[in-house]
Amino acid sequence: MPSANVLVALACLGQSCRPIGAERAYPASLPLHPIWKLSRRVMYGLLAAVVGQTKDTADWLWKHTWAQAVAAIPNPLAWPVVAFPPEVPADAVFPPDRKILLAAGRLDSQKGFSLLIDAFAEAGRARPDWSLVILGEGPLREDLQRQIEVASIADRVVMPGYVGNVADWYRRASIFVLSSRFEGFPNVLLEAMAFGLPAVSFDCKSGPSDIIRPGVDGLLVKTGDAAALANAMARLMDDGVLRMQMASEAVAVRERFSEQAVMTQWNRLIAEICRRSDP
Repeated sequence: MPSANVLVALACLGQSCRPIGAERAYPASLPLHPIWKLSRRVMYGLLAAVVGQTKDTADWLWKHTWAQAVAAIPNPLAWPVVAFPPEVPADAVFPPDRKILLAAGRLDSQKGFSLLIDAFAEAGRARPDWSLVILGEGPLREDLQRQIEVASIADRVVMPGYVGNVADWYRRASIFVLSSRFEGFPNVLLEAMAFGLPAVSFDCKSGPSDIIRPGVDGLLVKTGDAAALANAMARLMDDGVLRMQMASEAVAVRERFSEQAVMTQWNRLIAEICRRSDP
């Protein structure tokens, strides 16, 4: 939201209010026109504070803008996860005895599903009782489907499209995988872990390292490394005890990222700004 933040800073010039800006993505991953880039750098100094969703974003803001105060405040977990149309039955794709790796997001380059398909083709070769489900829709559907067919895994990888009953799919799955090349704050990862899914994720900027506690409730691997992703997936696919241990820890995100916990951080920031502005 850099343009909105710059405009807010300008609108509040000469006013008594103390504006707070918010970045909703990792800034370096979304290039700006040079005019907006310069405006962000300078005008953020007129804001009382700028909030990023992750530590990586907060660090970037300190280094690349004139912001006088920066905070890292994550998104709250929307719990319980509600269903809405379209609803696609989670049990209709594979029989109950099959274990499922689940991924979800827009079918575009950012989400890295081509890397995930490569990783599953490798990890799934010796594990025929596992299948991969990728929820979502987007411009790369045909390319991804072609990749699946070339890898000869079309009977084990399905892309049901956009679904509104994603909670049912979380309950059906055994592992959640995030293959994004970059993120702002991956709410889908937060939701999956709230349902007790151990996670495997690229350590992309930004978000996964703020959510996953490596070795406790999930695994982080180098961004873009399909082989490393395959190895991490295989580790969890082969170890049911580890999956159960991580699942029991993963649900802690319900408290760690609860609305109350996140709003407490916002209230603390606002109170600090008010104290600074008192005469």
